[in-house]
Amino acid sequence: MVLLDRLRRRPVCESLCSSAAGLSLLLVAVPLATDFRLGSVGALVHAGTALVAVMLHMAAQRTAGELERHQRDPLGTEVELWTARCLGAGSAVAAVLALCGVSPSALGTYGALAAATLFLLVNRLRTRVRLALAGATLSEAIFQSPAATILRSFAVAILSGALLLSLPIASATINPVGPIDALFTAASATCVTGLIVKDTPVDFSLFGQITILLLIQVGGLGIMTLAGIFNVARRQRVSLHDRMTLHGTVSIDEANMSTTLGAIARYTFTLELIGGLALFLRWWLGGEMGPLRAAWVAGFHAISAFCNAGFSLFSNSLESYSADPAVNLTVCALIIVGGLGFPVIADLRRYRRDLMGGRRPRLALHTKLVLVTTTALLLLGLVGFLLLEWHEGLLRGGLEGAYIAGFQSVTTRTAGFNTVPIGRLADATKFLFVLLMFAGASPGSTGGGIKTATLAVVAVTGWAMMLGQSRVSIFGRGIPESARHRAVAVVMLFGLMVLVWTFLLSMTERMRFMSILFEVTSAFATVGLSTGITARLSAFGRLAITAAMYLGRVGPLTVAVAVANRQTRVELEYPDEQVMVG
Repeated sequence: MVLLDRLRRRPVCESLCSSAAGLSLLLVAVPLATDFRLGSVGALVHAGTALVAVMLHMAAQRTAGELERHQRDPLGTEVELWTARCLGAGSAVAAVLALCGVSPSALGTYGALAAATLFLLVNRLRTRVRLALAGATLSEAIFQSPAATILRSFAVAILSGALLLSLPIASATINPVGPIDALFTAASATCVTGLIVKDTPVDFSLFGQITILLLIQVGGLGIMTLAGIFNVARRQRVSLHDRMTLHGTVSIDEANMSTTLGAIARYTFTLELIGGLALFLRWWLGGEMGPLRAAWVAGFHAISAFCNAGFSLFSNSLESYSADPAVNLTVCALIIVGGLGFPVIADLRRYRRDLMGGRRPRLALHTKLVLVTTTALLLLGLVGFLLLEWHEGLLRGGLEGAYIAGFQSVTTRTAGFNTVPIGRLADATKFLFVLLMFAGASPGSTGGGIKTATLAVVAVTGWAMMLGQSRVSIFGRGIPESARHRAVAVVMLFGLMVLVWTFLLSMTERMRFMSILFEVTSAFATVGLSTGITARLSAFGRLAITAAMYLGRVGPLTVAVAVANRQTRVELEYPDEQVMVG
Protein backbone atom coordinates (compact mmCIF):
# COMPACT_ATOMS: atom_id res chain seq x y z
CA MET A 1 0.00 0.00 0.00
CA VAL A 2 2.87 2.37 0.79
CA LEU A 3 4.45 1.67 -2.63
CA LEU A 4 1.15 2.31 -4.42
CA ASP A 5 0.66 5.54 -2.54
CA ARG A 6 4.15 6.74 -3.55
CA LEU A 7 3.49 5.83 -7.17
CA ARG A 8 0.22 7.78 -7.13
CA ARG A 9 2.00 10.86 -5.85
CA ARG A 10 4.78 10.73 -8.43
CA PRO A 11 4.48 12.21 -11.94
CA VAL A 12 3.70 9.73 -14.70
CA CYS A 13 6.96 10.43 -16.55
CA GLU A 14 9.02 9.77 -13.41
CA SER A 15 7.19 6.49 -12.76
CA LEU A 16 7.68 5.32 -16.34
CA CYS A 17 11.36 6.28 -16.24
CA SER A 18 11.89 4.40 -12.99
CA SER A 19 10.03 1.34 -14.28
CA ALA A 20 11.99 1.31 -17.55
CA ALA A 21 15.32 1.66 -15.75
CA GLY A 22 14.52 -1.06 -13.23
CA LEU A 23 13.24 -3.41 -15.92
CA SER A 24 16.29 -2.88 -18.13
CA LEU A 25 18.62 -3.49 -15.18
CA LEU A 26 16.74 -6.68 -14.31
CA LEU A 27 16.81 -7.92 -17.92
CA VAL A 28 20.59 -7.61 -18.22
CA ALA A 29 21.56 -8.75 -14.71
CA VAL A 30 20.79 -12.44 -15.27
CA PRO A 31 22.59 -12.94 -18.61
CA LEU A 32 25.54 -10.90 -17.36
CA ALA A 33 25.94 -13.20 -14.37
CA THR A 34 26.38 -16.20 -16.67
CA ASP A 35 27.92 -14.73 -19.82
CA PHE A 36 30.27 -11.78 -19.94
CA ARG A 37 29.66 -10.99 -23.58
CA LEU A 38 30.38 -7.41 -24.76
CA GLY A 39 26.72 -6.95 -25.52
CA SER A 40 25.73 -7.83 -21.98
CA VAL A 41 28.37 -5.54 -20.52
CA GLY A 42 27.14 -2.75 -22.77
CA ALA A 43 23.57 -3.42 -21.73
CA LEU A 44 24.51 -3.19 -18.06
CA VAL A 45 26.26 0.13 -18.67
CA HIS A 46 23.13 1.48 -20.35
CA ALA A 47 20.88 0.16 -17.62
CA GLY A 48 23.08 1.66 -14.91
CA THR A 49 23.00 5.00 -16.69
CA ALA A 50 19.23 4.81 -16.85
CA LEU A 51 19.10 4.15 -13.11
CA VAL A 52 21.43 7.09 -12.42
CA ALA A 53 19.21 9.30 -14.59
CA VAL A 54 16.15 8.29 -12.61
CA MET A 55 17.85 9.09 -9.31
CA LEU A 56 18.97 12.44 -10.64
CA HIS A 57 15.46 13.11 -11.86
CA MET A 58 14.06 12.36 -8.41
CA ALA A 59 16.59 14.76 -6.88
CA ALA A 60 15.63 17.42 -9.43
CA GLN A 61 11.95 16.88 -8.65
CA ARG A 62 12.58 17.42 -4.94
CA THR A 63 14.46 20.70 -5.46
CA ALA A 64 12.07 22.02 -8.11
CA GLY A 65 9.68 23.23 -5.44
CA GLU A 66 12.48 24.93 -3.54
CA LEU A 67 13.67 26.68 -6.69
CA GLU A 68 10.13 27.83 -7.43
CA ARG A 69 9.73 29.24 -3.93
CA HIS A 70 13.03 31.12 -4.24
CA GLN A 71 12.09 32.37 -7.76
CA ARG A 72 15.20 30.69 -9.11
CA ASP A 73 15.11 29.54 -12.76
CA PRO A 74 12.03 27.23 -12.83
CA LEU A 75 12.21 26.92 -16.63
CA GLY A 76 15.84 25.85 -16.37
CA THR A 77 14.79 23.23 -13.87
CA GLU A 78 12.08 22.03 -16.26
CA VAL A 79 14.73 21.56 -18.97
CA GLU A 80 16.85 19.66 -16.46
CA LEU A 81 13.96 17.39 -15.49
CA TRP A 82 13.16 16.51 -19.10
CA THR A 83 16.85 15.88 -19.80
CA ALA A 84 16.94 13.34 -16.98
CA ARG A 85 13.74 11.72 -18.24
CA CYS A 86 15.01 11.45 -21.81
CA LEU A 87 18.37 10.15 -20.63
CA GLY A 88 16.70 7.48 -18.50
CA ALA A 89 14.30 6.37 -21.24
CA GLY A 90 16.99 6.43 -23.92
CA SER A 91 19.38 4.41 -21.78
CA ALA A 92 16.67 1.84 -21.05
CA VAL A 93 16.00 1.40 -24.77
CA ALA A 94 19.73 1.17 -25.47
CA ALA A 95 20.07 -1.49 -22.76
CA VAL A 96 17.45 -3.69 -24.39
CA LEU A 97 19.01 -3.19 -27.84
CA ALA A 98 22.46 -4.07 -26.53
CA LEU A 99 21.07 -7.19 -24.85
CA CYS A 100 19.53 -8.24 -28.17
CA GLY A 101 22.90 -7.98 -29.89
CA VAL A 102 22.39 -4.59 -31.51
CA SER A 103 25.39 -3.10 -29.75
CA PRO A 104 25.99 0.61 -30.36
CA SER A 105 29.36 2.19 -30.94
CA ALA A 106 31.11 1.96 -27.59
CA LEU A 107 33.03 5.22 -27.85
CA GLY A 108 30.22 7.31 -29.27
CA THR A 109 27.30 6.09 -27.19
CA TYR A 110 29.12 5.66 -23.89
CA GLY A 111 30.79 9.04 -24.34
CA ALA A 112 27.44 10.72 -24.98
CA LEU A 113 25.86 8.96 -22.01
CA ALA A 114 28.76 9.94 -19.79
CA ALA A 115 28.60 13.57 -20.94
CA ALA A 116 24.85 13.79 -20.31
CA THR A 117 25.18 12.12 -16.91
CA LEU A 118 28.06 14.42 -15.97
CA PHE A 119 25.97 17.43 -16.97
CA LEU A 120 23.12 16.33 -14.71
CA LEU A 121 25.46 15.66 -11.80
CA VAL A 122 27.10 19.09 -12.13
CA ASN A 123 23.68 20.69 -12.49
CA ARG A 124 22.49 19.01 -9.28
CA LEU A 125 25.55 20.35 -7.46
CA ARG A 126 24.94 23.78 -8.98
CA THR A 127 21.34 23.75 -7.76
CA ARG A 128 22.34 22.90 -4.20
CA VAL A 129 24.96 25.66 -4.20
CA ARG A 130 22.40 28.16 -5.50
CA LEU A 131 19.95 27.24 -2.75
CA ALA A 132 22.67 27.47 -0.14
CA LEU A 133 23.88 30.84 -1.41
CA ALA A 134 20.44 32.34 -2.06
CA GLY A 135 20.83 36.05 -2.45
CA ALA A 136 24.59 36.01 -2.99
CA THR A 137 25.76 38.28 -5.80
CA LEU A 138 28.22 35.75 -7.24
CA SER A 139 25.60 33.01 -7.30
CA GLU A 140 23.14 35.30 -9.06
CA ALA A 141 25.70 36.36 -11.65
CA ILE A 142 26.91 32.86 -12.49
CA PHE A 143 23.85 30.65 -12.17
CA GLN A 144 20.72 32.75 -12.47
CA SER A 145 21.43 35.17 -15.33
CA PRO A 146 19.20 34.80 -18.40
CA ALA A 147 22.33 34.54 -20.56
CA ALA A 148 23.53 31.48 -18.62
CA THR A 149 20.09 29.90 -18.93
CA ILE A 150 20.12 30.34 -22.70
CA LEU A 151 23.62 28.87 -23.01
CA ARG A 152 22.73 25.92 -20.81
CA SER A 153 19.46 25.12 -22.58
CA PHE A 154 21.06 24.93 -26.02
CA ALA A 155 23.95 22.86 -24.70
CA VAL A 156 21.51 20.35 -23.17
CA ALA A 157 19.59 20.02 -26.43
CA ILE A 158 22.78 19.49 -28.45
CA LEU A 159 24.15 16.83 -26.10
CA SER A 160 20.81 15.03 -25.98
CA GLY A 161 20.56 15.10 -29.77
CA ALA A 162 24.11 13.78 -30.13
CA LEU A 163 23.24 10.90 -27.82
CA LEU A 164 20.20 9.94 -29.89
CA LEU A 165 21.97 10.30 -33.25
CA SER A 166 24.85 8.08 -32.08
CA LEU A 167 22.47 5.17 -31.44
CA PRO A 168 22.46 2.39 -34.09
CA ILE A 169 18.76 2.90 -34.72
CA ALA A 170 19.53 6.43 -35.99
CA SER A 171 21.84 5.16 -38.73
CA ALA A 172 20.66 3.88 -42.12
CA THR A 173 23.75 1.64 -42.36
CA ILE A 174 25.13 -1.13 -40.18
CA ASN A 175 27.67 1.27 -38.69
CA PRO A 176 26.40 3.88 -36.22
CA VAL A 177 27.26 7.52 -36.68
CA GLY A 178 30.54 8.47 -35.00
CA PRO A 179 30.57 10.69 -31.89
CA ILE A 180 32.03 13.75 -33.62
CA ASP A 181 29.66 13.49 -36.57
CA ALA A 182 26.68 12.96 -34.23
CA LEU A 183 27.67 16.01 -32.19
CA PHE A 184 28.17 18.06 -35.36
CA THR A 185 24.78 17.08 -36.78
CA ALA A 186 22.99 17.68 -33.47
CA ALA A 187 24.58 21.13 -33.15
CA SER A 188 23.74 21.98 -36.76
CA ALA A 189 20.09 20.99 -36.28
CA THR A 190 19.63 22.60 -32.86
CA CYS A 191 21.34 25.80 -33.98
CA VAL A 192 19.20 25.71 -37.18
CA THR A 193 22.29 25.88 -39.37
CA GLY A 194 22.11 23.11 -41.97
CA LEU A 195 25.79 22.25 -42.42
CA ILE A 196 26.15 18.49 -42.74
CA VAL A 197 28.97 15.96 -42.61
CA LYS A 198 26.55 13.08 -43.27
CA ASP A 199 24.01 12.93 -46.07
CA THR A 200 20.70 13.26 -44.23
CA PRO A 201 18.52 11.10 -46.54
CA VAL A 202 21.25 8.48 -47.09
CA ASP A 203 23.11 8.10 -43.79
CA PHE A 204 20.25 8.57 -41.32
CA SER A 205 17.29 6.27 -40.78
CA LEU A 206 13.75 7.46 -40.24
CA PHE A 207 14.45 7.63 -36.51
CA GLY A 208 17.53 9.75 -37.15
CA GLN A 209 15.63 12.07 -39.49
CA ILE A 210 12.82 12.49 -36.94
CA THR A 211 15.42 13.31 -34.28
CA ILE A 212 16.96 15.95 -36.56
CA LEU A 213 13.53 17.41 -37.28
CA LEU A 214 12.69 17.66 -33.56
CA LEU A 215 16.03 19.36 -32.88
CA ILE A 216 15.30 21.85 -35.67
CA GLN A 217 11.90 22.71 -34.21
CA VAL A 218 13.27 23.01 -30.69
CA GLY A 219 16.25 25.07 -31.79
CA GLY A 220 14.23 27.27 -34.12
CA LEU A 221 11.73 28.41 -31.53
CA GLY A 222 14.21 28.25 -28.68
CA ILE A 223 14.26 25.80 -25.80
CA MET A 224 13.15 28.39 -23.27
CA THR A 225 10.33 29.54 -25.54
CA LEU A 226 9.02 26.00 -25.87
CA ALA A 227 9.29 25.47 -22.12
CA GLY A 228 7.36 28.70 -21.61
CA ILE A 229 4.66 27.55 -24.05
CA PHE A 230 4.32 24.26 -22.14
CA ASN A 231 4.01 26.13 -18.86
CA VAL A 232 1.31 28.40 -20.28
CA ALA A 233 -0.51 25.37 -21.71
CA ARG A 234 -0.46 23.80 -18.24
CA ARG A 235 -1.62 27.12 -16.73
CA GLN A 236 1.53 27.51 -14.68
CA ARG A 237 2.92 30.90 -13.72
CA VAL A 238 5.89 32.31 -15.65
CA SER A 239 8.37 33.74 -13.14
CA LEU A 240 10.24 37.04 -13.41
CA HIS A 241 13.50 35.25 -14.24
CA ASP A 242 11.81 33.39 -17.09
CA ARG A 243 10.22 36.59 -18.36
CA MET A 244 13.66 38.19 -18.59
CA THR A 245 15.10 35.15 -20.34
CA LEU A 246 12.27 34.92 -22.86
CA HIS A 247 12.43 38.65 -23.48
CA GLY A 248 16.10 38.25 -24.40
CA THR A 249 15.48 35.13 -26.50
CA VAL A 250 12.64 36.22 -28.78
CA SER A 251 11.99 39.81 -27.61
CA ILE A 252 8.71 38.87 -25.94
CA ASP A 253 6.83 41.64 -24.16
CA GLU A 254 7.08 40.83 -20.46
CA ALA A 255 3.71 42.43 -19.72
CA ASN A 256 1.78 40.04 -21.99
CA MET A 257 3.93 36.94 -21.69
CA SER A 258 1.22 34.26 -21.69
CA THR A 259 -0.74 35.82 -24.55
CA THR A 260 2.41 36.30 -26.64
CA LEU A 261 3.60 32.73 -26.07
CA GLY A 262 0.23 31.36 -27.17
CA ALA A 263 0.31 33.56 -30.28
CA ILE A 264 3.83 32.34 -31.12
CA ALA A 265 2.73 28.71 -30.89
CA ARG A 266 -0.34 29.27 -33.09
CA TYR A 267 1.61 31.37 -35.59
CA THR A 268 4.46 28.86 -35.91
CA PHE A 269 2.48 25.66 -36.26
CA THR A 270 -0.17 27.23 -38.51
CA LEU A 271 2.38 28.52 -41.01
CA GLU A 272 4.31 25.25 -40.94
CA LEU A 273 1.07 23.37 -41.57
CA ILE A 274 0.11 25.63 -44.50
CA GLY A 275 3.58 25.38 -46.03
CA GLY A 276 3.67 21.63 -45.55
CA LEU A 277 0.26 21.24 -47.18
CA ALA A 278 1.37 23.26 -50.23
CA LEU A 279 4.51 21.15 -50.66
CA PHE A 280 2.53 17.94 -50.08
CA LEU A 281 0.09 18.78 -52.87
CA ARG A 282 2.99 19.63 -55.19
CA TRP A 283 4.89 16.38 -54.64
CA TRP A 284 1.87 14.09 -54.37
CA LEU A 285 -0.21 15.49 -57.24
CA GLY A 286 2.96 15.82 -59.30
CA GLY A 287 3.30 12.03 -59.18
CA GLU A 288 6.82 12.07 -57.72
CA MET A 289 5.91 10.44 -54.40
CA GLY A 290 3.20 8.46 -52.71
CA PRO A 291 0.97 10.19 -50.15
CA LEU A 292 2.88 9.01 -47.07
CA ARG A 293 6.29 9.83 -48.50
CA ALA A 294 5.07 13.18 -49.80
CA ALA A 295 3.58 14.06 -46.41
CA TRP A 296 6.82 13.27 -44.58
CA VAL A 297 9.08 15.10 -47.05
CA ALA A 298 6.74 18.11 -47.19
CA GLY A 299 6.46 18.36 -43.40
CA PHE A 300 10.23 18.07 -42.98
CA HIS A 301 10.97 20.80 -45.52
CA ALA A 302 8.21 23.09 -44.20
CA ILE A 303 9.60 22.99 -40.65
CA SER A 304 13.18 23.25 -41.89
CA ALA A 305 12.31 26.27 -44.05
CA PHE A 306 10.29 28.12 -41.40
CA CYS A 307 13.02 27.54 -38.81
CA ASN A 308 15.62 28.68 -41.37
CA ALA A 309 17.53 25.43 -40.87
CA GLY A 310 18.35 24.37 -44.43
CA PHE A 311 18.23 20.61 -43.80
CA SER A 312 16.81 18.71 -46.76
CA LEU A 313 15.77 15.13 -47.52
CA PHE A 314 17.30 15.50 -51.00
CA SER A 315 21.04 14.92 -51.31
CA ASN A 316 21.44 17.93 -53.62
CA SER A 317 19.19 20.17 -51.50
CA LEU A 318 16.62 21.75 -53.86
CA GLU A 319 18.75 21.87 -57.02
CA SER A 320 16.29 19.58 -58.81
CA TYR A 321 13.54 22.16 -58.26
CA SER A 322 15.37 25.29 -59.41
CA ALA A 323 12.62 26.07 -61.96
CA ASP A 324 9.66 24.81 -59.91
CA PRO A 325 7.46 27.79 -58.93
CA ALA A 326 5.48 25.91 -56.24
CA VAL A 327 8.57 24.73 -54.35
CA ASN A 328 10.48 28.01 -54.82
CA LEU A 329 7.66 30.30 -53.72
CA THR A 330 6.53 28.13 -50.79
CA VAL A 331 10.02 27.67 -49.36
CA CYS A 332 10.91 31.35 -49.87
CA ALA A 333 7.70 32.47 -48.14
CA LEU A 334 8.38 30.23 -45.14
CA ILE A 335 11.97 31.45 -44.91
CA ILE A 336 10.95 35.11 -45.02
CA VAL A 337 8.15 34.89 -42.43
CA GLY A 338 10.34 32.75 -40.17
CA GLY A 339 13.18 35.26 -40.49
CA LEU A 340 11.15 38.42 -39.83
CA GLY A 341 10.74 37.67 -36.14
CA PHE A 342 7.73 37.29 -33.89
CA PRO A 343 7.68 40.96 -32.72
CA VAL A 344 7.44 42.18 -36.33
CA ILE A 345 4.62 39.77 -37.19
CA ALA A 346 2.70 40.80 -34.06
CA ASP A 347 3.14 44.47 -34.93
CA LEU A 348 1.95 43.91 -38.52
CA ARG A 349 -1.14 42.13 -37.22
CA ARG A 350 -1.83 45.00 -34.87
CA TYR A 351 -1.37 47.47 -37.74
CA ARG A 352 -3.84 45.56 -39.90
CA ARG A 353 -6.35 45.36 -37.03
CA ASP A 354 -6.15 49.11 -36.41
CA LEU A 355 -6.47 49.85 -40.12
CA MET A 356 -9.60 47.74 -40.49
CA GLY A 357 -11.06 49.08 -37.25
CA GLY A 358 -10.90 52.67 -38.43
CA ARG A 359 -8.14 53.65 -35.96
CA ARG A 360 -4.95 55.40 -36.99
CA PRO A 361 -2.39 52.63 -37.61
CA ARG A 362 1.25 53.00 -36.66
CA LEU A 363 4.20 50.68 -37.04
CA ALA A 364 6.86 50.49 -34.36
CA LEU A 365 10.34 51.77 -35.19
CA HIS A 366 11.73 48.24 -34.83
CA THR A 367 9.28 46.95 -37.45
CA LYS A 368 10.14 49.73 -39.88
CA LEU A 369 13.88 49.10 -39.54
CA VAL A 370 13.44 45.35 -40.02
CA LEU A 371 11.18 45.67 -43.08
CA VAL A 372 13.34 48.30 -44.80
CA THR A 373 16.62 46.47 -44.09
CA THR A 374 15.20 43.08 -45.13
CA THR A 375 13.88 44.51 -48.41
CA ALA A 376 17.19 46.23 -49.14
CA LEU A 377 19.17 43.03 -48.48
CA LEU A 378 16.84 40.95 -50.64
CA LEU A 379 17.21 43.40 -53.54
CA LEU A 380 20.99 43.53 -53.03
CA GLY A 381 21.23 39.75 -53.16
CA LEU A 382 18.96 39.48 -56.21
CA VAL A 383 20.67 42.17 -58.30
CA GLY A 384 24.17 41.20 -57.17
CA PHE A 385 23.65 37.52 -57.97
CA LEU A 386 22.27 38.33 -61.42
CA LEU A 387 25.13 40.68 -62.27
CA LEU A 388 27.92 38.45 -60.93
CA GLU A 389 26.69 35.10 -62.25
CA TRP A 390 24.98 35.93 -65.52
CA HIS A 391 28.15 35.26 -67.53
CA GLU A 392 29.15 32.14 -65.55
CA GLY A 393 26.56 29.81 -67.10
CA LEU A 394 24.87 28.84 -63.81
CA LEU A 395 21.91 31.10 -64.50
CA ARG A 396 19.46 30.04 -67.19
CA GLY A 397 17.66 32.61 -69.23
CA GLY A 398 14.10 33.69 -68.68
CA LEU A 399 11.97 32.81 -65.69
CA GLU A 400 14.23 30.03 -64.39
CA GLY A 401 17.13 32.44 -64.00
CA ALA A 402 14.89 34.81 -62.04
CA TYR A 403 13.75 31.93 -59.80
CA ILE A 404 17.34 30.93 -59.05
CA ALA A 405 18.50 34.48 -58.31
CA GLY A 406 15.46 35.24 -56.16
CA PHE A 407 15.67 31.97 -54.24
CA GLN A 408 19.39 32.37 -53.46
CA SER A 409 18.84 35.97 -52.38
CA VAL A 410 16.24 34.81 -49.85
CA THR A 411 17.98 31.70 -48.58
CA THR A 412 21.53 33.05 -48.35
CA ARG A 413 20.94 35.31 -45.36
CA THR A 414 19.34 32.73 -43.10
CA ALA A 415 18.20 29.36 -44.41
CA GLY A 416 20.89 27.41 -46.28
CA PHE A 417 18.85 25.75 -49.03
CA ASN A 418 20.36 26.03 -52.50
CA THR A 419 19.14 25.53 -56.08
CA VAL A 420 22.62 25.88 -57.63
CA PRO A 421 25.94 24.29 -56.54
CA ILE A 422 27.54 26.89 -54.27
CA GLY A 423 31.06 25.60 -54.93
CA ARG A 424 30.81 26.60 -58.59
CA LEU A 425 30.01 30.24 -57.87
CA ALA A 426 32.54 32.99 -58.59
CA ASP A 427 34.62 34.29 -55.68
CA ALA A 428 32.92 37.68 -55.96
CA THR A 429 29.53 36.01 -55.55
CA LYS A 430 30.77 34.01 -52.57
CA PHE A 431 32.01 37.19 -50.92
CA LEU A 432 28.64 38.84 -51.53
CA PHE A 433 27.04 35.82 -49.86
CA VAL A 434 29.44 36.19 -46.90
CA LEU A 435 28.21 39.76 -46.40
CA LEU A 436 24.56 38.68 -46.64
CA MET A 437 25.11 35.82 -44.20
CA PHE A 438 26.83 38.19 -41.79
CA ALA A 439 23.72 40.40 -41.80
CA GLY A 440 21.39 37.45 -41.18
CA ALA A 441 17.73 37.46 -40.16
CA SER A 442 15.82 39.69 -37.72
CA PRO A 443 15.72 39.78 -33.89
CA GLY A 444 13.29 37.37 -32.28
CA SER A 445 13.28 35.13 -35.37
CA THR A 446 14.47 31.61 -36.13
CA GLY A 447 17.49 32.89 -38.14
CA GLY A 448 20.99 33.93 -37.17
CA GLY A 449 23.60 36.54 -38.07
CA ILE A 450 24.03 39.92 -36.41
CA LYS A 451 20.34 40.59 -37.29
CA THR A 452 18.85 43.20 -39.61
CA ALA A 453 17.87 45.64 -36.87
CA THR A 454 21.42 45.55 -35.50
CA LEU A 455 22.82 46.32 -38.95
CA ALA A 456 20.34 49.18 -39.37
CA VAL A 457 21.20 50.71 -35.99
CA VAL A 458 24.95 50.55 -36.69
CA ALA A 459 24.46 52.05 -40.18
CA VAL A 460 22.26 54.89 -38.91
CA THR A 461 24.67 55.58 -36.05
CA GLY A 462 27.63 55.72 -38.41
CA TRP A 463 25.78 58.04 -40.78
CA ALA A 464 24.83 60.38 -37.93
CA MET A 465 28.45 60.49 -36.76
CA MET A 466 29.67 61.36 -40.26
CA LEU A 467 27.16 64.21 -40.39
CA GLY A 468 28.30 65.42 -36.97
CA GLN A 469 24.91 64.84 -35.35
CA SER A 470 24.84 64.26 -31.62
CA ARG A 471 21.40 62.63 -31.68
CA VAL A 472 20.74 59.48 -33.73
CA SER A 473 17.23 59.34 -35.18
CA ILE A 474 15.34 57.80 -38.09
CA PHE A 475 11.67 57.77 -39.15
CA GLY A 476 11.00 60.59 -36.69
CA ARG A 477 12.19 58.54 -33.70
CA GLY A 478 15.45 58.61 -31.74
CA ILE A 479 17.51 55.47 -31.09
CA PRO A 480 18.51 55.09 -27.41
CA GLU A 481 22.18 55.05 -26.55
CA SER A 482 21.84 51.64 -24.90
CA ALA A 483 20.54 50.13 -28.16
CA ARG A 484 23.46 51.64 -30.08
CA HIS A 485 25.94 50.20 -27.59
CA ARG A 486 24.37 46.74 -27.82
CA ALA A 487 24.44 46.85 -31.62
CA VAL A 488 28.12 47.80 -31.72
CA ALA A 489 28.96 45.09 -29.16
CA VAL A 490 27.17 42.41 -31.20
CA VAL A 491 28.85 43.42 -34.48
CA MET A 492 32.31 43.58 -32.89
CA LEU A 493 31.98 40.21 -31.16
CA PHE A 494 30.50 38.51 -34.23
CA GLY A 495 33.21 39.89 -36.51
CA LEU A 496 35.95 38.95 -34.05
CA MET A 497 34.70 35.37 -33.79
CA VAL A 498 34.61 35.01 -37.59
CA LEU A 499 38.16 36.35 -37.92
CA VAL A 500 39.58 34.11 -35.17
CA TRP A 501 37.90 30.94 -36.47
CA THR A 502 38.93 31.68 -40.07
CA PHE A 503 42.53 32.17 -38.95
CA LEU A 504 42.56 28.91 -36.98
CA LEU A 505 41.04 26.81 -39.77
CA SER A 506 43.38 28.40 -42.31
CA MET A 507 46.23 26.90 -40.31
CA THR A 508 44.73 23.42 -39.89
CA GLU A 509 42.80 22.83 -43.13
CA ARG A 510 44.46 22.69 -46.55
CA MET A 511 41.69 24.45 -48.42
CA ARG A 512 41.11 27.73 -50.24
CA PHE A 513 40.84 30.78 -48.03
CA MET A 514 37.52 31.87 -49.56
CA SER A 515 36.02 28.44 -48.91
CA ILE A 516 37.12 28.55 -45.26
CA LEU A 517 35.82 32.10 -44.77
CA PHE A 518 32.53 31.10 -46.39
CA GLU A 519 32.22 28.01 -44.17
CA VAL A 520 33.03 29.88 -40.95
CA THR A 521 30.63 32.73 -41.71
CA SER A 522 27.91 30.24 -42.62
CA ALA A 523 28.42 28.46 -39.29
CA PHE A 524 28.45 31.59 -37.12
CA ALA A 525 25.47 33.05 -38.99
CA THR A 526 23.68 29.66 -38.69
CA VAL A 527 22.96 29.69 -42.43
CA GLY A 528 24.15 26.28 -43.62
CA LEU A 529 25.40 27.05 -47.13
CA SER A 530 28.71 25.41 -47.99
CA THR A 531 31.11 25.28 -50.89
CA GLY A 532 31.39 21.53 -50.33
CA ILE A 533 34.23 21.36 -47.80
CA THR A 534 32.24 20.42 -44.69
CA ALA A 535 32.60 16.65 -45.07
CA ARG A 536 36.33 17.04 -45.83
CA LEU A 537 37.14 18.91 -42.61
CA SER A 538 39.48 17.29 -40.10
CA ALA A 539 38.29 16.26 -36.65
CA PHE A 540 39.56 19.56 -35.27
CA GLY A 541 37.83 21.44 -38.08
CA ARG A 542 34.51 19.72 -37.39
CA LEU A 543 34.71 20.47 -33.68
CA ALA A 544 35.65 24.08 -34.45
CA ILE A 545 32.66 24.48 -36.77
CA THR A 546 30.45 22.82 -34.13
CA ALA A 547 31.59 25.41 -31.59
CA ALA A 548 31.05 28.16 -34.17
CA MET A 549 27.45 27.09 -34.77
CA TYR A 550 26.76 27.03 -31.03
CA LEU A 551 28.37 30.41 -30.38
CA GLY A 552 26.70 31.89 -33.44
CA ARG A 553 23.28 30.79 -32.22
CA VAL A 554 23.68 32.05 -28.66
CA GLY A 555 26.66 34.42 -28.81
CA PRO A 556 25.35 37.74 -30.15
CA LEU A 557 22.02 37.13 -28.41
CA THR A 558 23.77 36.42 -25.13
CA VAL A 559 25.92 39.52 -25.43
CA ALA A 560 22.81 41.65 -25.98
CA VAL A 561 21.08 40.10 -22.96
CA ALA A 562 24.17 40.46 -20.75
CA VAL A 563 24.69 44.10 -21.70
CA ALA A 564 20.98 44.90 -21.33
CA ASN A 565 20.63 43.35 -17.87
CA ARG A 566 23.97 44.29 -16.33
CA GLN A 567 23.72 47.08 -13.80
CA THR A 568 26.73 49.33 -14.21
CA ARG A 569 27.83 51.17 -11.08
CA VAL A 570 30.16 54.07 -11.74
CA GLU A 571 32.37 54.58 -8.71
CA LEU A 572 34.82 57.06 -10.18
CA GLU A 573 34.83 59.27 -13.28
CA TYR A 574 38.12 60.26 -14.92
CA PRO A 575 38.67 63.43 -16.95
CA ASP A 576 38.37 63.16 -20.73
CA GLU A 577 41.33 63.58 -23.04
CA GLN A 578 41.40 63.80 -26.83
CA VAL A 579 42.66 60.81 -28.86
CA MET A 580 43.54 61.09 -32.56
CA VAL A 581 41.32 58.71 -34.55
CA GLY A 582 41.37 58.11 -38.32
